[in-house]
Amino acid sequence: MKSSYDKNRKALMVVKILTYFLMIIWFWRIPVASIPKQLLQPFGRILSWQSGGPSNENVMVGVIPWLILSTRVSKLICRKIFK
Repeated sequence: MKSSYDKNRKALMVVKILTYFLMIIWFWRIPVASIPKQLLQPFGRILSWQSGGPSNENVMVGVIPWLILSTRVSKLICRKIFK
């Protein structure tokens, strides 16, 4: 019984990793928003990496970089508030 559980658990982990990897590749270039360069001064290039680049003095922000940055910022804020 335990060995079948371990096999299924490992298989699900592999499927989960492959799904995340495919979603990252698929959604990397899709822009979420167009934000003025001045608001994203230090992070503009990172957030717009291969998501269309600057257009009309605005930065096209990609989905995955925005999620990564917003997750890190929210964790930092939670640590500071609840510390």
